[in-house]
Amino acid sequence: MGLLFRKVPLAREFHEGRFTEREYYCRHMLEAVLRIRMNNALDAYALSKIADTDNRVSGILAVYLADEFIHDQMLIPDLYALGKTREEIEGTEPMFSTQVLMSYLRFSVDRDGVLPDILWNWFVEWYSGRYNPVITARAREEFGLACTAATESHLQIDAEGKHLDHMSRALECLIQTDSEAVLAKNYLRQIVALVSMYFEELHELTGKNR
Repeated sequence: MGLLFRKVPLAREFHEGRFTEREYYCRHMLEAVLRIRMNNALDAYALSKIADTDNRVSGILAVYLADEFIHDQMLIPDLYALGKTREEIEGTEPMFSTQVLMSYLRFSVDRDGVLPDILWNWFVEWYSGRYNPVITARAREEFGLACTAATESHLQIDAEGKHLDHMSRALECLIQTDSEAVLAKNYLRQIVALVSMYFEELHELTGKNR
């Protein structure tokens, strides 16, 4: 994340609760809805690759996918409160950076198995627990509880579901050798680089180029 913050300085302020702005936050949350949907499809694809070969990891991923399957809908009330309509939400294309990220992860599953998908899920849950409460709290201060209540409920559900613990356990199953650890580190670097690309695009899209 330090690499991301050095590349996109305003992202540090956003993640530390020192900056938010309505259009910026709203587009960020809308992208979260679109990304969850794409991520569910990615998880289902990864699960299809290992369902017959690794009962431990496939069981964890199946439960995780079932838990996440409607989480995009949980966030939509906040978008309504922020002024978005159902038509606007459903008519918005994912950002190019999100399309690149998801395409890269699908390609990586084909090349190296389920590890890239599980590592991405682990990163999402780690990131969410570390940064989203701060981001959401600042948004609540600026825009009101109605604009963040659904997101706060979603964060609580994720915490109670111990999603980070589940993904950590899956990674322990998948990373058994030094070469697998090196592969995981390389994928994590690429994931962070693509998340940096997302924040660069978000900043350009909303005119926050600093």
